[in-house]
Amino acid sequence: MKPADLGKSRIGETALSEREAELARVQRIGRVGGFEIDLRGGRFENRRSPEYLMVHGLPPEAAREPHDAWVQRLHAEDRERVDTNFRNCVASDALTYEAEYRIIVPGHGVRWIAALAEIDRDASGAPLRMVGVHIDITRTKEAENALRASELALKASEQRMRELNEGLEKLAEERARQLASSRAQLQAFFDNSPDWLTLQRCTPAGEFIYVDINPACEAAYGVPHDQVVGRTVEEILGEEPAQLPISHFRECLRTGLPQRYVTHRTMAGITRFIDVISALVPGADDHGDRFLITTARDLTEREELESRLRQAQKMDAIGQLTGGVAHDFNNLLTVIIGNASLLVQGLAKDPPRLIRNILLAGERGAALTRRLLSLSRHRPAAREIVDLKAEGPRLTELLRTSLRDNIDFQITIDPQSSLIEVDPGELEIALLNVAVNARDAMPNGGEFIMDVRDQKTQEGDFVAIALADNGMGMPPEVVSRASEPFFTTKELGSGTGLGLSQVYGFARNSGGIVRLESVVGSGTRLTIFLPRADKLSAARPAGVDDTRPLTLKGRILLVEDDPEVMNVTRMTINAMGLEVETAGRANEALDQLLASPARFDLVLADVVMPGMSGVDLGREIHEILPHIPVILMSGYNDATGAGEYRILRKPVPYDVLYDAIRASLRNRTKQS
Repeated sequence: MKPADLGKSRIGETALSEREAELARVQRIGRVGGFEIDLRGGRFENRRSPEYLMVHGLPPEAAREPHDAWVQRLHAEDRERVDTNFRNCVASDALTYEAEYRIIVPGHGVRWIAALAEIDRDASGAPLRMVGVHIDITRTKEAENALRASELALKASEQRMRELNEGLEKLAEERARQLASSRAQLQAFFDNSPDWLTLQRCTPAGEFIYVDINPACEAAYGVPHDQVVGRTVEEILGEEPAQLPISHFRECLRTGLPQRYVTHRTMAGITRFIDVISALVPGADDHGDRFLITTARDLTEREELESRLRQAQKMDAIGQLTGGVAHDFNNLLTVIIGNASLLVQGLAKDPPRLIRNILLAGERGAALTRRLLSLSRHRPAAREIVDLKAEGPRLTELLRTSLRDNIDFQITIDPQSSLIEVDPGELEIALLNVAVNARDAMPNGGEFIMDVRDQKTQEGDFVAIALADNGMGMPPEVVSRASEPFFTTKELGSGTGLGLSQVYGFARNSGGIVRLESVVGSGTRLTIFLPRADKLSAARPAGVDDTRPLTLKGRILLVEDDPEVMNVTRMTINAMGLEVETAGRANEALDQLLASPARFDLVLADVVMPGMSGVDLGREIHEILPHIPVILMSGYNDATGAGEYRILRKPVPYDVLYDAIRASLRNRTKQS
């Protein structure tokens, strides 16, 4: 070879080497590995490029590994399929081979391979060799899988979205149906509720305007629905009566909390006792208006039933007292009859003392009568200032009368205890009810203790009246229901019940509370907490003083249908220095007055008489002779319609009658 040709040859070899190096680099970058398989005579002899070994993660000595080694490196799930396809392709007359499969690369896990090759065959079609490449398509497969997963996820999301939309549509339909049903139910409740239901709108300016009222409210107001809606509360209820509900409406708006109060309200000419609750509707409208819904429940019938129940409990207490009262009256009669007999027979060594005994016994009898009348009265509670320290002896006698002789009764009143403001009759009934319960709980005798002292609690400052016995006690289920009006543990015919409902009602109406503790076999302790009163008891009536002259001057017309009462009253008035004329009936008294009106300075009349009552007589006198004063007397604790007159309770003590007549005569003189 010539030197020039040799140079060209070397330049050509260098260029070829560079080209092969670039090809190898490209194959390495593209992760493409070449291979050649000798197929002659059915043998599969491999020859692989370095790039092939790199793709498969094989060492250099694996360049000529046997065919079975390649098969074993196939993924288990692909192995049988890929090997079968390879052999079938070689055995056929195919000139190309394509396949995709997974291989296991030691230390790297799974890789995807794409195989592309051509098959050389002789004239008869027998395979000679296969030349091709293996391409690492793992990233492509991962991208495809990711895309496929994304598409599946997207489809799943779309499906889920469709399902959610369908679900939301169904839910919206169901909610709409439920809302319509709820509205219908609420409207039915609103329309058919026996309570008075109203909806008020509160404007930013502070007006309360009716938005809606239910038929019960419409009937109670006596005003048609259309004439109420759109008008203010003041326009419907009246300016003054509207102030109470409006004050609670404002408080409800201020705090956001429901407001409740109880009141008497006159609507459509009927006065009812109602329990009112107002609640704020959440949110406001576009104009800033707020809304309040108010329910008023008519408690008139319930109040009447409770009043009847309290009266029944009072009568039950009186029934419980009957035996003790009869015993006391027999003792008093023994004193009166015994002393009077000694006086009549002239056997008294000290007549004034016997007379004083008779008077004292009579006063005790009058006190017993007043107590029974006080217990049986049926009127609204009239609170008075009560000093339990001063009332101690009387309460001791009252409670001892309701207990048996085998019960040891003790009463302790702290000298520092405060005054209370209660209805005295209701207080006596409450104490009697507890005493009677204690007596029934101690059939074989025991102890009953009353303790009075000031006590501070979380609810406030009270005078605590603790009443305790060591009787049978009550189980928890009875204690929990003891305040229920119609609950009783007594047998039929044994009374109206435990009587504690009256005690609870009395305490509540007096602004107090009750606490009940009881253990079966150990006794019961009931404590009545009553608010302390800050004011003192009333002084003696105006016009009355303790300076009494020996005699009075004037002429009294005494009207009394009972001859014996008339005689003793006439003698009493005569003893005061007054002249007395009498009449047995009210119409007789009127005749005497009209015949000579100037002769009389005062009329003293009984309340309950046949024909015209003392009250009606007084009204007739004031109509025709307004200058003549009238004083009434009654053996009952309540004289119906006698509120405009001074009324004296029979039997009237001498000094009380004297003071009343003297004050009336003085007032007449001043007016003259």
